[in-house]
Amino acid sequence: LNNNASALEIAGQAADPFGLGSPFAVAFSNPETVAAFAMNYGDTLIDNARGDGQFPLGFDPGIGFVIDSVRVHTSITKNGSVDGWGSLTTPLGTYNTLRLNVLRKQIDTIDIYAFGTWAPNFFSQEDSSRVYTYWANGLGFPLAELTDQQDLGQITRANWLQAVPQVISVPECVCAYNAGIYPNPAN
Repeated sequence: LNNNASALEIAGQAADPFGLGSPFAVAFSNPETVAAFAMNYGDTLIDNARGDGQFPLGFDPGIGFVIDSVRVHTSITKNGSVDGWGSLTTPLGTYNTLRLNVLRKQIDTIDIYAFGTWAPNFFSQEDSSRVYTYWANGLGFPLAELTDQQDLGQITRANWLQAVPQVISVPECVCAYNAGIYPNPAN
């Protein structure tokens, strides 16, 4: 994730398409925007993200021949708007929020290298979901998120922030003397 003053972005993804227990990391050449800051009621979010990666494999996934390498292509399109505002209560408390309503479509394509040549589009999968994220001023991450997998009108997953993210910083101190902290051990 990249979180800065202008946006929260996803810089890449990981996938384990063959179930081998070692996912492939795919860096995005164009990061996926989760939210653009500052958001206001009525704002729109239109985004296109893309990532590509190539990985050695050397594995027979049960199809009768060894796949030497794979190329993974990910394409994400998002279309949404800030369509609601109000109070949201979670176990952390009650917050004034904006709701970002986004239709997210992702197409993953896998090319394989076998028998000395590339076979493009060996496997392709398209997923879509409607994602509702609730944002409170100053948190930098969604307070809550509801997902309607396949955009069928039924919430299939709900997540909420379990703790308020805090930036912890300790200023560096170069001391020319020995210091002790007592009692040792201490709680």
